[in-house]
Amino acid sequence: MYSLKSTFIETPTKPMVDLSLDFVKNPYEDVLRIYSHSLTGIPSKVRIRIKLYADMVEKLDIPRIERNFKDQDAELTLELIRMPRENVRS
Repeated sequence: MYSLKSTFIETPTKPMVDLSLDFVKNPYEDVLRIYSHSLTGIPSKVRIRIKLYADMVEKLDIPRIERNFKDQDAELTLELIRMPRENVRS
């Protein structure tokens, strides 16, 4: 019959780190610094989704976060999920 032969071609890849943080419940930016330093020596892709209140965005030091991951040779994708504050008034 037919004889099929396949060859695996290895391609260079980078490890992917996917973080989902909820700053609505736990608003501590230092957790990002801890994650960035754990990547030392491993060039990787990092995607971070941060859920936070819309008024907290201006308090978030985005350039520092980007710098921390860039210093660790990581490609960073940062997604901010802005939540409205729901204040109950009686």
